[in-house]
Amino acid sequence: MKRIRNSSIKQEMRRHINGILQKTSDDFVDLIEKMLTKEAATRIEVLDIYDHPWMVRYRNKAENWSDEDNVADSSSSLESQTS
Repeated sequence: MKRIRNSSIKQEMRRHINGILQKTSDDFVDLIEKMLTKEAATRIEVLDIYDHPWMVRYRNKAENWSDEDNVADSSSSLESQTS
């Protein structure tokens, strides 16, 4: 079960965060936990982040978004040059 257990967080905030976590992808929570590990020796490495299942699933979507942005930027750039 995904939960925040840190006693330094107020109970009300912990309930709110736990509610959000229940709606969040297990893969995403796993990735964040691995990235926020305190001990550097056990923390996920950058290349492993790129290969994490959550990143793999959304990589194509992100690449498509950036491609669309680049096309839009190129079009507006061309329009301003021809005006």
